[in-house]
Amino acid sequence: MAETARQVISDALRMIFVTGDEEPIQAVDMQRGIRTLNRMMAAFESEGVDLGYTPISEPTDEIDIDAGAFRGVISCLAYELYPYMYAKDAPMTLLQVRNSGKEDLIRIATVLEDMDFPDTLPVGSGNSGATFFTVTEE
Repeated sequence: MAETARQVISDALRMIFVTGDEEPIQAVDMQRGIRTLNRMMAAFESEGVDLGYTPISEPTDEIDIDAGAFRGVISCLAYELYPYMYAKDAPMTLLQVRNSGKEDLIRIATVLEDMDFPDTLPVGSGNSGATFFTVTEE
């Protein structure tokens, strides 16, 4: 399910108490949010966390990523925006939420592929003798 840039940025700003629930976002804050979101997602992609994000330019642009990734994106964006809004480092609790969110994003972006084990891989103990059976067709 896609969300708009306005929804994601609004949630991040509310997370750090810049705006209230029904309070409109100032245009300068929205533009800062768009720039920060684009930069953050580009940095994630360069780190190998590819969520299929396409850079946005307008608050109405849709962000089409996995629905489970929005929580992580919002918490990371809140952490990134905090110094701009308050001119000081983010509190430790926000850093912890950001780290948890980034771990979620890494998990979502990681694709596990099937792996073939080489013939030279040792079988290990417990796989021979009476407990190891070979089925042969007659």
